[in-house]
Amino acid sequence: MRKRRQRSAGLGELAFLPMPWFLGAGLLLVTAKAAAATSSGAASEDDLDALTRMLIAETDFSMSKPEMAGIVNVALNRARKWRTTPASVVSPGSRPGQIAWNPSAAYRKRFEAASASRAWTSARMFVQQVRAGQYGKTQHTGFVHPSNMPKPPCTSEKHIEADTISGPRCIPVWAANSTLVGRTMFT
Repeated sequence: MRKRRQRSAGLGELAFLPMPWFLGAGLLLVTAKAAAATSSGAASEDDLDALTRMLIAETDFSMSKPEMAGIVNVALNRARKWRTTPASVVSPGSRPGQIAWNPSAAYRKRFEAASASRAWTSARMFVQQVRAGQYGKTQHTGFVHPSNMPKPPCTSEKHIEADTISGPRCIPVWAANSTLVGRTMFT
């Protein structure tokens, strides 16, 4: 048996333990996974903050829970699809080769001010529950609030006229065959 130098996960202590070489390889793998999980904790907090900001910016945390859960799931699904973090998906700004979450100046302003909202703590807890699967998972990667869309006539070929819960609206073509949850259309 060889002696292996081991760093205990989370404590930063070093220990010398006698072990066969093949156990040492397994220990190295387990230690590397633990270290990766610990280092991703900060990213997870960044994602939680960004998702909470997005939810408040999009809904004021005042829509139905199924609607809000659907919106959070859209962000999580895009992050998986694009192989990036939820924070990079919902943060204001452009992402080359990807659809911006919401490119409007109004969204950026609401996103940046969201942490001062009275709903911050409740919205953050809700986002944690959605991430844990308490509101189910969907495969949707897009949504639109019809009430925020312009009324016909539609002036862009990227929009079509549709009868929505908010009356006739010009909605994006990609939202034509959507699922309605509350007052939000999901695709």
